Amino acid sequence: ENESLIPENAIDMDMETRWSSEFSDSQWLEIDLRKTYEISALTIFWEDAYALSYDVLTSLDGQNWTTVYSQSSGQGGYEGVEFQTVEARYIKLSFTQRATEWGYSIREISIDGIDLYGTCNIGEFGLLEGKWKFRLDPNNTGVQDEWFNEDSNGANWTAEIELGKSWEEQGYSGYDDYAWYKKDIFIPAGWADSNVAIVVGGADDAYALYINGQYVASFGSMSSESTSVANTLTNSLIRNYIVPGQLNDFTFRVFDFWGDGGLSGSPIMLVQNGEPNSIDFIKNRLDAQSYYQIKAKPSQSKYYPNWVGGEQAYWTVVGVEADAAESTFCEDGMIQMYNRGPSLMPFIYDSDANEPLFSYADFELTQTLEEDYLPIPKVKWENDDLILSQKLFTTGTADKSLTCVRYTLENKSGGTLDGKLFLTISPFQVNPCWQWGGGMAKIKSIEYNENSKTVKINGKARLIALEAPYNFGARAYLNGYIVDELKTGSITSVSSVNDPFGYASGALQYNFELAAGQQKEYFFVIPLCDDANTISSISTPADFNDKYAETVNLWETKLNQVQLDIPDYEILDTIKSSLAYIFINRDGPMLQAGSGAYEKSWIRDACITSSALLRMGYTEEVRAYLDWISDYVDEHNGKVPPIVIDEDTVDPAWESVYEEYDSQGQYIYTVLQYYLFTKDEVFLEEKWPTVLSVLEFMEDLRAQRLTPEYEGGEFYGLFPESVSHEGYLPPPGVHSYWDDFWGIKGWVDARTIAEILGENDLLAWIDAETADFRQCVYDSITLVQSLKGIDFIPGCAERGDFDAPSTAIAVWPTEESQYLPQDSLLNTFETFWNDQFAPTLDDDPWSYPAYALRISHVFTRLNQRDRAVKMLEQYLKLRRPLAWNQWAEGTLADDRKPWFIGDLPHSWVASIYVNSFRSLFVYEEDDKLILGHGVDGEWLDEGISVTNMPTYYGDISYDMTKVGDNTVAIEVSGAANPDNGFVFKSPFLDREIQFVEINGENVGGFSGNEIPFDTLPVSISIVYYDLPTWDSNDIGSVQATGSLDANDGVYTIEASGDDLWGQLDEGHIVYRQLSGDCELTARVVSIDWTNEWAKAGVTIRESLDSDSRNATMLMTPSGRASFQRRYQTAEYTYGDPIEWNLSLPYWVRLVRTGDTFKAYRSSDGVSWTQQGSTQTISMSEDTY
Repeated sequence: ENESLIPENAIDMDMETRWSSEFSDSQWLEIDLRKTYEISALTIFWEDAYALSYDVLTSLDGQNWTTVYSQSSGQGGYEGVEFQTVEARYIKLSFTQRATEWGYSIREISIDGIDLYGTCNIGEFGLLEGKWKFRLDPNNTGVQDEWFNEDSNGANWTAEIELGKSWEEQGYSGYDDYAWYKKDIFIPAGWADSNVAIVVGGADDAYALYINGQYVASFGSMSSESTSVANTLTNSLIRNYIVPGQLNDFTFRVFDFWGDGGLSGSPIMLVQNGEPNSIDFIKNRLDAQSYYQIKAKPSQSKYYPNWVGGEQAYWTVVGVEADAAESTFCEDGMIQMYNRGPSLMPFIYDSDANEPLFSYADFELTQTLEEDYLPIPKVKWENDDLILSQKLFTTGTADKSLTCVRYTLENKSGGTLDGKLFLTISPFQVNPCWQWGGGMAKIKSIEYNENSKTVKINGKARLIALEAPYNFGARAYLNGYIVDELKTGSITSVSSVNDPFGYASGALQYNFELAAGQQKEYFFVIPLCDDANTISSISTPADFNDKYAETVNLWETKLNQVQLDIPDYEILDTIKSSLAYIFINRDGPMLQAGSGAYEKSWIRDACITSSALLRMGYTEEVRAYLDWISDYVDEHNGKVPPIVIDEDTVDPAWESVYEEYDSQGQYIYTVLQYYLFTKDEVFLEEKWPTVLSVLEFMEDLRAQRLTPEYEGGEFYGLFPESVSHEGYLPPPGVHSYWDDFWGIKGWVDARTIAEILGENDLLAWIDAETADFRQCVYDSITLVQSLKGIDFIPGCAERGDFDAPSTAIAVWPTEESQYLPQDSLLNTFETFWNDQFAPTLDDDPWSYPAYALRISHVFTRLNQRDRAVKMLEQYLKLRRPLAWNQWAEGTLADDRKPWFIGDLPHSWVASIYVNSFRSLFVYEEDDKLILGHGVDGEWLDEGISVTNMPTYYGDISYDMTKVGDNTVAIEVSGAANPDNGFVFKSPFLDREIQFVEINGENVGGFSGNEIPFDTLPVSISIVYYDLPTWDSNDIGSVQATGSLDANDGVYTIEASGDDLWGQLDEGHIVYRQLSGDCELTARVVSIDWTNEWAKAGVTIRESLDSDSRNATMLMTPSGRASFQRRYQTAEYTYGDPIEWNLSLPYWVRLVRTGDTFKAYRSSDGVSWTQQGSTQTISMSEDTY
């Protein structure tokens, strides 16, 4: 393709480089292995431009070629190629058909079992990393003033900084310019006659080197970011600049364009007397991630984490509440010991097996949680002979915690098993390389102390074995990966190693012999702190078990403050686990989306998480968050930062590049929410000045769009452009209604706060701003609908885009939906259900973003209970792994395809689920408590109970059960006392209420499915009419006899026949005889797709003959609704225009008044739309 994309890039052990061909089908690539090997497999790591068709050929002489493999349907990605073993020196890939308009582009080719670069003696080396003197040069005067000649101990060189880390990480956040590093380095006298080189693993973005005041070399450009050497190893021969046997002054001048800066790459070292190709060897090994990704494919991938082999894996976090340190546990048993740290990986060695070293890939894996909900995860490996169980928990308190690991071996076989358990320490994170901050982990040193049974990593105690291993070994990166040695069944005893690259590895060896049925346990402690007392608190298995029991009790108590009992225990367990993950993801007061890629605090996440916590009885965590975030509200203008990246740093990108304007309303909303659940007026007084400054900021924001040039347009009176919920990147973004809904909510809630505090002189201002803002927003929506020709609520003013998950906040929590065009609002969520969500109900697995889950709450508010519950049930399928009760930010149907999943477990998604679940049982609306709105009637056979559920008005409890066929009994108690009373929603929307008893008295005053009452405690009995009895019969000449199964108002009909159409009907009818005017209503739950025009619905017929006059309202499995009629006996059937793209379940209705017939349809059984036109059919008084 061009001169930089050369063939050599395909075998340079670097996944960041690539070879690319010319843009035509017929191309080839040839590799010389330099000597003859036996080969049987290779892997092609494609870039985006891959081949559909190609051949692999081999040769001994480069002249005579044999085709060993042909591909005609390539898929790209990591493509494994296997063939019969052949001897070859040369390999050729002959490409014949492209998959894209481009050529062929390959990042790397790995030939199984062959390391093209082998090993190399790099000679002696000296590490230069550690503390260096440091000095900023913002005016770029260092060269002119000859800083390279200054004494490193001089008065101008007092600051210190570490090599191998960016200067942003070390207190110089946001600095993008020149800076200098200086240090005196002793050069051994024995290096006097040697070739000495300095190797720099990466400088962000460019540097110049001076030694003893002399300029040596420079790399990268200090005027063009395109030549950055941030990820490039550079080297210089320095023999002529150094003086062996004494200290030498080394000075670096570094320039950074933006983002991270400094001498941040590894290794940074001196080497001497290496082999001639030692520098090239180091360069080829510099990118350890690429090296291992290539080495892992195809046959060796089981010895590496899933992500190294190109597969998505899933994990959970293990920690204590509010601690900044956690361990990460992968679904396959790999343990990342601490944040962005290395991992423990177990292996089993069985000398009798053909491939004696077993990993996770050789076992059936299962995951569980303690008691199915506690944040104590377990992974079990199992085959016919052996079980290896791995269980984690974390004990202690924030900043003083330990992760505890129990490995249990169990012999399943009928005889004795002997073998070896290896526990490796590897430079891999559990978090994949495509996750922010994921990939490799630094291990610059490993040291094992046999007296304390402690492994130190990078100088800190990181692993303590309660039982001494049989052996311990470690390897530096260039000496190979420790697992390669395990394949022999033993390890060389090496107690410590230093590694200039920072990718060392090590292993503990335990030998075992297990009788049939015998178990053996191994206990380990991973310190997440430096506190000596905490670390020493577990020294025996008994200590370990005591801490385990304490941890179980702590989480049981913490997660059961609100007692819920429903027959669907899977949902209940997921709610409790979700709360636990929210607590673990907290860092101090920060409510965070995650502990990995998302280890920072978004207020749009935190406000929803706060809502969930308050609704489940947790107030202290929300108070701590609000006290903390309030300190970051700009004291000058009232701006609330959307993101804070740690306990004392606002995200600089959202201060200087991006804008989001939802955070203001979210802050005020959360302040009021805390008050509503605690009635803490002192807190409200304390936060009022901040709330007031936020209101003034919002007023100034809108003023930018209240100028004459915007008047009459779709942007008038809105908040300015922003990236909003990060859904409208790149900046400056768009005019997002998400921001506006939150802004209005801020004004509305501020008014409530002002009223509570008696700030009555501000109410007129607040009311005027609220009314004007609301009017401008809804005028804009109406105008955009007209301009774009749309019938839904758009996501933003510029695009008129469909974004139902965004629009959902207008219903809850901002509660603005009553001011929106109601038809458009209903159509938004009807379209979402029909076009986006309902199709997933038949797909397993399926893909969908997790944020759409908030629409479940919307469906509850819109009286569409079935859809609300169905979404909660469906989203359970998206948990990864299922048994760990957690969600990522999104999930693909191909859930092993590598992609950025946000974080796992994701607290915002968990919070959405908790809030939606809670709304099934209780929610606040217009100073009323709405109870039971989302309760699934099927749960009542066993009964449900809610105990001590917090609300705005006090706690509430209720029990609800079905008594016999026609009665639901409800007992409600608690301290709740809302101004406008309570409303209980009938759990059976499709059954007519005969009467209601409240405290034993027959009462009226309820409408439809709502039962109001004013005080607690109360006993309610809802008595329904008897379900009618129905007969059933085939009509017409059917192929097979039909049947009816009736159970508690649900009718399952089996039928056959050509159609309900034409002059004769064929099918199965369930009927009663009626006389005169009548109304029939049914909910069509599902129809088997025997044909796209299979039909089910309600009908009024003059007779049971197949040619009878009739009016029929029906649904099809293909989502069509149709009102069809036969006006005269034995004449043709007619139908009104068909409504398309609906999704079952769906409600249908027929109404007869005299000889006029009307048909209706409804998605929720509450709001009805007439189907077609009113029809006149002369039909006898008595009908079926």
